[in-house]
Amino acid sequence: MAKSKTWNGKPKLGQHFLSDSDACRQIVAAARVTPGAHLLEIGPGKGALTSLLASQSENLTLVEPDTELARRIATEYPQAEVIGAKAEDVDYTALPGPLVVVSNLPYYASVHIYKHLTACKSNISAMVLMFQKEVADRISGQPGGRHYGSLSVWSGYNWEMTEVLAVPPEAFIPPPKVKSVVLRFVPHALPPVEGDEDALFPLVRASFTHKRRTMKNNLKGIYSPESMDAAYDAAGLGINVRAEAVSLQQFAAMLPLLHQVGETLETDS
Repeated sequence: MAKSKTWNGKPKLGQHFLSDSDACRQIVAAARVTPGAHLLEIGPGKGALTSLLASQSENLTLVEPDTELARRIATEYPQAEVIGAKAEDVDYTALPGPLVVVSNLPYYASVHIYKHLTACKSNISAMVLMFQKEVADRISGQPGGRHYGSLSVWSGYNWEMTEVLAVPPEAFIPPPKVKSVVLRFVPHALPPVEGDEDALFPLVRASFTHKRRTMKNNLKGIYSPESMDAAYDAAGLGINVRAEAVSLQQFAAMLPLLHQVGETLETDS
């Protein structure tokens, strides 16, 4: 793979700078930038992706917490707005948008940043994000797979996801000890299931509390046995099912029938 040339700098804080030009081109192509789009790059580092993004749109915002790198990137790209802050501290709903987000996320904070971006999805039209492979597998996991968990269900509720490419360690300077995967995210126009989100995800998280236990054992003491029986029937689930086999749609089907232990139910007078 061809390597892009950027300024030399000593990697700090566990940074791994993407240096493979072919991977960079594929990542930016996956962003599907349209004329006039508002682009946001988190962690531009040495600018391997930034140079391509700057050629796609004049509306470019860069978030870089490393002071030295932020200063260099601002000098290199004076047309861009550079925000010197941690990515998880930025209010992305306050930026001009809708945003197309592109990032080689720092491994140590990738899930935290991803969740923060999701909270700001009302101002995001698409994201192309790189994660450690293990994290990408957890985000995009499907029912029945060994990586499927509450993060997978929550991600599927918020985004339509596709895998863009796998990136080997040698595509970075210095090479990390793990493989990486790039995912593309597009927010759902409407929630994919009906139901109160604030009630749905406590159910999902509780269901995955102990992955080796049946879901019913995980939920015991939270919901009444009678309501769990009715909810299982509505979702078409067997009594010994584990959460990793239950889809978002099945969780949503269960929700209206579940009543918490000690909950007073309304009855006709």
